Order: sequence, then structure tokens, then C-alpha cells
Amino acid sequence: EEAEEEPEAVIVCEGLTLATSSITFDEPERFYNITVQKLPETCNEDVTFSSSDETIATVNQQGKVVAVNGGTANVAIGERECAVLGEVAITYA
Repeated sequence: EEAEEEPEAVIVCEGLTLATSSITFDEPERFYNITVQKLPETCNEDVTFSSSDETIATVNQQGKVVAVNGGTANVAIGERECAVLGEVAITYA
């Protein structure tokens, strides 16, 4: 009989360090990959990304932001428990 593997213990993120706090686009379809460093470094929890206005900018779960239309939006970065740990301001002028 095969023994069942124990699930890996979740190490909760206590914070995030972001490479930037704002992004400005000058054309549609331009993109930027948000770089996130989890704190502590041993954190193995998944980080989520969400756009406050997907008509301005979209973001996928790997942190790729794509400009859609003129305006401003925010990308919230958090962890599975929905705690927002960081935010990036997006402007498409």
C-alpha cells in the first residue's frame, strides 16, 4: 500500500516587497510584470492579483498587467485569505 503524502504546511505571508508602486502606460496593449518578493522568504502561500477596473487595466495571476483604456486603476496584491498586502497604481495616459 502507498502511504498518503502529508500536505505541505502553509507558511503565511506577513508582507510583500514590490519592485514598483506605480506604472504608467502610453499605449494600449502595453504590459508590465509586477515583481513581488514575499516576506518572510519562506512564505509558500499563493499571492493573488486583482484590478480595481478591468476596463483600464487587466492583471493575471502571474502579475502581468496589460493596459486597456485611458484612465487610472489599482492592482491589489494579496494572499489567499484576501488580506491586501500591497497595491500598484496604474495610469494609462
